[in-house]
Amino acid sequence: MERLYELNSPPEDPGALLGPGGSRVGALLSGLCEGGSAPAAARTRAVGLAEALGLADRVDPAWVAGVEERSDRARERLLDAGRGTDLELALHMTMLLCTPYLDPVDDEDVDAHAVSGALLWLACRLVGPALCGDPDPEGLEPLLAEGWWPLGRVDGELVATAYRGPRTRELFAAPGSGAARTRAETR
Repeated sequence: MERLYELNSPPEDPGALLGPGGSRVGALLSGLCEGGSAPAAARTRAVGLAEALGLADRVDPAWVAGVEERSDRARERLLDAGRGTDLELALHMTMLLCTPYLDPVDDEDVDAHAVSGALLWLACRLVGPALCGDPDPEGLEPLLAEGWWPLGRVDGELVATAYRGPRTRELFAAPGSGAARTRAETR
């Protein structure tokens, strides 16, 4: 199985690398690493970053648990189908690619670190369902890929805030242009 130890962009053909659902993972990673900010979906309440941070403690714990359960069920199905290595590689790529892109510009900015961690958690939780081909009823994948942090459900509404884009301050530093891409094969 091919291992990608250092990446600065998603692989050219994630579908071939990860199997079924790999193209969805690739689209998510491409959006996270390269995307700007598109308008939020109509069924999403878009708020500013300060308001989102103020609402973070009010996110419905059942929503968080639902995201985790959906991810856990997908993981079990992938393992049962013999696709554990696909999931492992997809999670590896997610962490490797997203961590530098979600590195806060200001190391002292606690809010940016909170957003970074939440985005990385959500991206990793969406990988398994994407590989399984599970529906994404709330549209979390496109929101995340289009520059929005789907904070969660607050008072029954899905709340999101832009983490990139022309109308929000840049929270994260772009990784250095010197990042190398190396590949190695393991058998």
